[in-house]
Amino acid sequence: MKDLILDGEVYEVKKFFAIKSIALATFFGSPLAAGFLIGQNYRNQGNSALGVVAVVAGILTTILLFIGILSLPDQVVSKIPNLLVPLIYTTMISFFVDRLQGPFLRIHRQQNGGFYSMWIAFGVGFICMLTLVGFLWGSVLVNPDNFDKDTYDQGMTAFKSNEEEALKLFTLLDNEDFDQASDFIKNTGIAKWLENLKILAEMDKLEGIYPDLKEQNELLRRYCQLRIQSYQLIHKKIIQHTSSLDVQIEDLDRMIGNILEKLNRNK
Repeated sequence: MKDLILDGEVYEVKKFFAIKSIALATFFGSPLAAGFLIGQNYRNQGNSALGVVAVVAGILTTILLFIGILSLPDQVVSKIPNLLVPLIYTTMISFFVDRLQGPFLRIHRQQNGGFYSMWIAFGVGFICMLTLVGFLWGSVLVNPDNFDKDTYDQGMTAFKSNEEEALKLFTLLDNEDFDQASDFIKNTGIAKWLENLKILAEMDKLEGIYPDLKEQNELLRRYCQLRIQSYQLIHKKIIQHTSSLDVQIEDLDRMIGNILEKLNRNK
């Protein structure tokens, strides 16, 4: 800040952060950086109370932002472009700063008032970014991920192996080998789907299992249950030599197809 001397009196001329500077700091340093710069503008206006409110709002907004991101399933987060979230919150904060401080800042500029360098704003944003990264890394070290992914992957490998074996039924049906298909359902097919239900139950017990994997397990569980119902009806159709069960079997096939679509979308 430079001092202005008029008639022998010394007046303190205060600088402010321009909206573009606040946007730059926000992009790199999250709403946390925005809170500090907006708060500094309020303090330089002589409004310390609003300065404190701005800082607290920046901290709380940053916490809520990270809680929201961390609560999303991994497959959703992986599909979000890296720059999308910073662009969204930077745009929103710039809009609010323009509404709250824009009129004053424009008047200040028209009166040839001074503004802080964008490098200072970048520095604040960079420091906030390092602080957040350090906090996140610290959280990871203090609360390590206890989820046994290797055991889960082994379970999924066994699940897929059972599924491949059980689905051999449809090769027998396509070849019209109905007697062998009937025996396969009784001795192998349904047993493999039941084994998969046990595998899913064990995987649900894994400590620290991710929410998206629990959701996947629920879909797979429903998938196995529908397969068992379908196999039972197919077996009944074969031994009774009837077509009266075709509609029920087709309904189950549609439900199975819907679950497979959901599973593919979640990959």
